[in-house]
Amino acid sequence: MMPCACLEDYERCIGPARDRFAGSPAVRTLLARADAPFFHAFLLYFCSLGVRMTEPVEGWIRRAAQKCAAMGLASIAPVLARHAQAESGHHLMMISDTRALAELWNRNYRPTIDAQALLAQMPTPGVAKYCKVHEDNLAGATPFAQIAIEYEIEMLPLRFGAAFLTRCAEMLGPDIVACLSFISSHTELDVAHTKTNAWALAEICRELPGSVPALAPAGAAVLAAYSQYLDDCISLAERHCRNARAVDAPAISAPVLNFSFRSPPVELGGGDERRCPPWLAEVRALRASVLFDSGRRPAFRGKDGILRDDDPADLHSHHVLAYDGALLVGCLRAHHLAVGMQCMTETVVGERPFATLLRSLGHERAHAVELGRWIVHPSYRDGGRLALRLAAAATALTIRLGHGAVARHGIVICSVGTVDRQDLMLRRIGMLNAPVEPIVCKQYDDRLQVMYCNDLRKLDGRFRALMDEMAQLMRLLGDAAEPGAGQPDRLQLS
Repeated sequence: MMPCACLEDYERCIGPARDRFAGSPAVRTLLARADAPFFHAFLLYFCSLGVRMTEPVEGWIRRAAQKCAAMGLASIAPVLARHAQAESGHHLMMISDTRALAELWNRNYRPTIDAQALLAQMPTPGVAKYCKVHEDNLAGATPFAQIAIEYEIEMLPLRFGAAFLTRCAEMLGPDIVACLSFISSHTELDVAHTKTNAWALAEICRELPGSVPALAPAGAAVLAAYSQYLDDCISLAERHCRNARAVDAPAISAPVLNFSFRSPPVELGGGDERRCPPWLAEVRALRASVLFDSGRRPAFRGKDGILRDDDPADLHSHHVLAYDGALLVGCLRAHHLAVGMQCMTETVVGERPFATLLRSLGHERAHAVELGRWIVHPSYRDGGRLALRLAAAATALTIRLGHGAVARHGIVICSVGTVDRQDLMLRRIGMLNAPVEPIVCKQYDDRLQVMYCNDLRKLDGRFRALMDEMAQLMRLLGDAAEPGAGQPDRLQLS
């Protein structure tokens, strides 16, 4: 009974600090103020200053793990060590968000802003105070209080994240969410982290009875520091907006694109693996050019200097293609795993972990389709609209592949980059993170998140409508769909 009683004691002690934070001027301002330039400027400072608070997190938690191990807290130290590893590189999302927000600001407002200058600015008092809370705790005799610090900070996205993202979308339009990868991802990631932190707090109570007087003040101190950090961001945003003026963007007519799909060049069980039709050569050329990205991913340039992305899985996959006249401007591949060839996700995760992942989700390899090689020509990245239409078309195609040859309850999986925020777009349409941590992949110079969908009812309704639109556009007959419905509730794959 001790852990439960101790946690209840902790909740009573930390309650006033949480109430102060929820009622603080900063929170009230962010939930009530209706001023688009201010909101945009606030996000710029929130992300750029936040880098200095996020980058040290892995080190703080790792040091706490080492100190807890030295104290003999054998059950707490490994939890902290795993948590530290999970926090690795999260500041990169804030750097990426800062640059994306600055680019968007410079399209809409004057004077323009330099993202690098924002990232190089000196820490504000709130940032310094936040860092000091962590350092003071680690320098003291209660390093285990790091759990309470993380518990309170990682609970903030659960308490305020969804409402804040909604507020940002209301003020700045839904496309702004694509520039907020750190906030969006932590609104979801911190659900699991909070559960782990709650367990760890209970474990501390078990091993160190009477530890609440050390835990609650640490949690209260970090909430106070975070509140001051928000105050700083608000003050800087208000100052920044005093001379801001909107810029009327010139009207640009969107090109009329044509969409089509191609069946696998090699039929199941036979065919010439070396055969590459002209359209596929064109697809591979577009992918190689985009993926190489001026040298960011050198693996896509051969020793002869020619850019290549010759993946054998192409020959066994369906492809959705987008053209502007004769120019290929987008593509996405649907690879049915029944072929037996390794998919990209399997290569990245590993054969055994991938098989374990599918089993944990309740599916067999033969019933799985991977969507991959999601590529858009740089000149056609119109706020993600083409990428979204490709995703809708590929999903519409995937669920219409079945003719009763395979069980109806299939699964779609994909591995998407987090640096360029592709994962956020899929999360917004309703795809879920698979129960594996993002994987650093040198070939793609990215952290890849495995995502999945095995129930179309969980997809966003607007995306399902777009799936129907794309199916009609590509003349997919949809004989797998239920009578009277745009698509079945569950995925039917072949």
